[in-house]
Amino acid sequence: MPEVYGPKLKFRPDGTFKIVQFTDTHYIKGHRGSPRMLKLLPFILDREKPDLAVLTGDIVFAEPAAEALKDVLGIFEEKGIPFAYIFGNHDHEYDALQEELYDTALSFKQNVMSPVRSAGKMDYAVSIHSHDGKDLAALLYCLQYYGGTPQDVKLQDKYLYFEGNPYRRWRGYACMTHEQVKWYSATASGVSRTLGHNVPALAFFHVPLSEYRYAADDSHTPFKGTRREAICASEANGGMFTAMREHGDVMATFAGHDHDNDFAVLYHDILLAYGRMSGADTVYNHLPIGARIVNLKEGKREFDSWILDYEGTVSDKWTYPTSFVDGPSNPDWR
Repeated sequence: MPEVYGPKLKFRPDGTFKIVQFTDTHYIKGHRGSPRMLKLLPFILDREKPDLAVLTGDIVFAEPAAEALKDVLGIFEEKGIPFAYIFGNHDHEYDALQEELYDTALSFKQNVMSPVRSAGKMDYAVSIHSHDGKDLAALLYCLQYYGGTPQDVKLQDKYLYFEGNPYRRWRGYACMTHEQVKWYSATASGVSRTLGHNVPALAFFHVPLSEYRYAADDSHTPFKGTRREAICASEANGGMFTAMREHGDVMATFAGHDHDNDFAVLYHDILLAYGRMSGADTVYNHLPIGARIVNLKEGKREFDSWILDYEGTVSDKWTYPTSFVDGPSNPDWR
C-alpha cells in the first residue's frame, strides 16, 4: 500500500475531493511576462479552495531554477494547500538537476511527495482517504518525465539521470520508461491485492502518451475541449496505457506540455485529458491561461471537471463517464 507523506488527504464530509491541475507555468524569475501567472495561481486557489494542487511540469523556464521553483511553491505554502510536483521536459534544462528540484519541493511542508527518491526513480502515488480517514478511497499516480528533447542534446551528458537510459535516444520526446511501467503495475497490484479490489485512480504526467494522438485522430471517440496544435507525444510507446488498461484502476490521465490543447477524449475506457496552460507571456499560448479542476466523488468511479481561466470564466464542464457515452445520442460523438 502507498505510504502517506505530508498532510493526510481525505474526502470532504460531502463526499467530494477537489484537485486543481496547474501546468506549464514556464516561470522566469524577474521576467516581465511572469506577474500574470503569479496572480493566476492564488486567484484560482482562493476561488476553488482545492484539497490538492498538482503541478504537471514545465514550472520553471530559466536560471536560477531552484529559486524560481521556490517562488511558485511558496504560493501553496502560504495558502496552506497541499501540492504534488511533477517534472516537465524543461524544468531540468538550466542550473539544477531533477534531484535538486525534487529536494527543493520536499523542503515545503505542504508537499505530499515521497521523500524516498533516487536518480531516475522519483515517481510516487498520492493516497486519498475516505471522509472518516479510515480507508484508502482514491489514488493519484504522479509520473515524472525523465527523457530529453532535441534541444537537450548538448545537455545530455550533464543530465543523464540513470546509466544506460535507452529512452533518451528516441527522436523527440521520451516515452514512459520500462521502470515506470513496472513501478505503476507493482503499485496498482499491491493495492488491489491488499484491499481485494481496485480503488478509483487518476494519473498525472507532463508529456501526453501516444494514445492521446491515436484517440484524438479517431473520429469515433467522444471528445470535449480544444485542440489547436499537434499532439506532441513521443514517437515511442512505453506501454503505460496498456498497463493501466489491464489493471483497470485508472479512470483518467491528465497531461500538460501542449499549450494550445485542453481537450479530453475517451479511449478504451480511459479518459485522456489535458490541463489548461497556467503560464503567461514567457512562451507561446493562444488560450486564456487557467487551470483544470477535477472534483472526485467518494466511492464512485466518477468525477466532474471544468476549466477556470484568468478572467474567472468557467468552460468545458463535464462529468466522467456520463458525458463521454459513445453513441449517436451523444452530441460529442464524432
